[in-house]
Amino acid sequence: SPRHRCRPQDLAQRRYFDNPAFTNFLVYLRYWKKPEYARLLQYPQCLAFLDVISDPGMAGRRFREEIERPDFTDFVNSQCFNHWQHSRTARMRELSESAKSNGDPGQH
Repeated sequence: SPRHRCRPQDLAQRRYFDNPAFTNFLVYLRYWKKPEYARLLQYPQCLAFLDVISDPGMAGRRFREEIERPDFTDFVNSQCFNHWQHSRTARMRELSESAKSNGDPGQH
């Protein structure tokens, strides 16, 4: 259920990112990026979060610190929504154009 999902900001606030065992587990989870697993994901954008959260470099450290801030969390959430909205609109347009070019009489 959505109210039980684990969001990056929840993990940061509970200090999970400070636990080396947990960060090693995140690295292990990268196997989900393989096509045979990724195709099963309902929310594939989680793979982008997995990359940045498990990145041991400066970008990963900064994201793990910043995601605790409500304003940054709101920004990330709005960017995810905008991406979803744009990609959905583009996909619908692509499907419509494909149907027209295939002579589907139900499409105008």
